[in-house]
Amino acid sequence: MQEYKRLIDDVIGQLRAGFDEMVHRQQAEAARAQKKYDQDIASLQMQHGEEIAQLKRSHKDEMSSLRYELEQKLEIEQQKCMNLQTELSAVHFARKKAERLNAYYDERYYDAERIAKLIHKLSDRISAGVMESFGCQPDDDGLKLLFGIVQEKHLDSAWLYMSNAINEGLASAQDREIFKEVMTFAIHAVAGVDKVAAYEIIMAEPGQGFDAGCMGRAKDSSQLGKVQEVLLPGYRYVGSGKVVHPALVLLRKS
Repeated sequence: MQEYKRLIDDVIGQLRAGFDEMVHRQQAEAARAQKKYDQDIASLQMQHGEEIAQLKRSHKDEMSSLRYELEQKLEIEQQKCMNLQTELSAVHFARKKAERLNAYYDERYYDAERIAKLIHKLSDRISAGVMESFGCQPDDDGLKLLFGIVQEKHLDSAWLYMSNAINEGLASAQDREIFKEVMTFAIHAVAGVDKVAAYEIIMAEPGQGFDAGCMGRAKDSSQLGKVQEVLLPGYRYVGSGKVVHPALVLLRKS
């Protein structure tokens, strides 16, 4: 009996040892599998972490490029807007000036027609010269003459032409009277339209003493004496008072 019991205990011991060894192997296998699993997970996390970082860098670069492109477009559009505002201001200024000129032409048209008729009363040679000095043709009407008169550059050439005609003895007494009226009208016309370089007329009264600052002697005038006649009005800038052309006068000793 004791023998059977010992045999049974040996068998049970062997079975228990085999079972413990199998459990130990399974636990070792499970540990190795867990370790491999953890390594695989770590590898995958590292791999995807690099991919995510790359995506973030790529996205950041793309956003920076897009922001720069948008800023450039915005700057261009802002410049276009500024240019349009400048053009609009220029158009507004031009329109206001055109309205002022049109109003002036409407007001002065009949006066210009009268001046044109006066010029045509001059001798053919002098009449053509006066019209040309205002940038006009001999047969131009009052409106065309007015357009020529209100140009500042023509005022100087007209004054020089008329003063030369007087000093060279080409202008009769009637011509000189017409010259005075034409130049007076022209000076007032330029001063009335051009608000930047407005002029004022320079005249003198008979019997007035000679003033070298605003008067000039005609060629056949005496050097001393008082003003006998104003042959041609002069003009100067309103703001500075600088004389452009002095009044052309005839002096006679008293």
